[in-house]
Amino acid sequence: VRNNAIVKKVRCGEALDSQQNFVRKRNIVNVLDTGTQGEIKFIWRHFLFLFNRCHGENGGIFVAKARNTLLAGAQKLSSEIPAGASSPRLASPSRSPARSPARSPAYGRGGGRRDKRD
Repeated sequence: VRNNAIVKKVRCGEALDSQQNFVRKRNIVNVLDTGTQGEIKFIWRHFLFLFNRCHGENGGIFVAKARNTLLAGAQKLSSEIPAGASSPRLASPSRSPARSPARSPAYGRGGGRRDKRD
């Protein structure tokens, strides 16, 4: 059995809110759409299961997407930052197609020499 085949089950889930703050179980978050607030009870992928006593349905549990929430007490980013500057694609240097292993013929389909003769 290879080492990478053994996977430890992760118990504590984490997600990122709208300002890239890590949110975890038992954190308080504000839902940006509805303006409601709730405590995180469970995280599944990018969905947060929140609890709020004032929410009458389903015993106070409701679901929100993590990107649609803001960690309580976190500051919103100011509008001075240009919209494209926070993109990881623009911040990282681009690679030339000649150096990329995915573009090289040896790593593609077929992978053999192109000039074979019968």
